[in-house]
Amino acid sequence: NNNNNNNNGPNEEQIVEMILKGEISLVDIVPNQDALSRNREAKNMQQIDPDWDYAHLFKAQFCRLNWSSHERDPSTTPMFRDVIAASECGTSNDNPRLSFDLKQAVKGARKMDAAFRNKDDDDDDATIPHVLDLAGIVFHESRCGSTLVANLLQSLNPQENIVYSESGPPVTILRLADATEKARATVLSQAAAATVLQDVVYL
Repeated sequence: NNNNNNNNGPNEEQIVEMILKGEISLVDIVPNQDALSRNREAKNMQQIDPDWDYAHLFKAQFCRLNWSSHERDPSTTPMFRDVIAASECGTSNDNPRLSFDLKQAVKGARKMDAAFRNKDDDDDDATIPHVLDLAGIVFHESRCGSTLVANLLQSLNPQENIVYSESGPPVTILRLADATEKARATVLSQAAAATVLQDVVYL
């Protein structure tokens, strides 16, 4: 499911390994519009089927992120898009955007995390990425000082905290379930959007 334009870039197995090791981060979600249009017709199934599978409906884009300047001084890269830009994500041959099926990436991450949880607590494996739990979400309106709050949270403990300020992937999913968007018709049911959103946040 690797649709990367660079023929010399990593293959699917290498991309999966980079994702699971935490070497690359989720920076964007690209919906498969044709597949989503067909999916709209089956939206009622999304609401009643707990095992609804959204495979092939979304491409996840990943790249290497450099958080060092944000950790030193969050005000220099206050928004997540600023961190992406400062990391030259997609603008440098050394840091291309890598595309992979969202569902497959999540399945791989959950499988690996489950295996790690079954390991002994004393098993010190340097290859295991340091996973941070979601500690909170700040809901806010525009021009209310939310960026200042985000920067303060980041600066409290920059080695342990990562704050995604106005991260694009969750918003992309929410908009697909928003009937106020241009099409005036939702593409995902609220239940389906909740499923995908949980996976996006998890990843």
